[in-house]
Amino acid sequence: MKQVILFGLMITFFLLVQSPVKAHDTASISGIEFTSVTPVPPIKTAKKAKIPPPPNNAVEANKKQKTPQALWAIFLAGLAGGLAALLMPCISPMLPLTVSYFTKSGDKKRNAVAKAAIYGISIIAI
Repeated sequence: MKQVILFGLMITFFLLVQSPVKAHDTASISGIEFTSVTPVPPIKTAKKAKIPPPPNNAVEANKKQKTPQALWAIFLAGLAGGLAALLMPCISPMLPLTVSYFTKSGDKKRNAVAKAAIYGISIIAI
């Protein structure tokens, strides 16, 4: 029975590939009507506004406007984002697969931990 179904699928495939309907690769412009373009007169612009000159030391002015953020706050925000990513449906199924890959690949626990550490460090480095 499987052979009959396979044979029928092969015949159907060959009939579809050999189809006489082909895509046209040329375009016709017979039904398109072109119109002339009239030039537009230039628009009168208003006078330019005066922009105050920048401060002498632009770096100091920029520092005064921004509040400094500590390095540990940026680290904690990144850590929180990473933990939130663990809840995503594309990440959470990969955790048990990755853990089982390393635990079953090594003969000893030490080898598995070493491979997992190399894997994690390479992800951080990339």
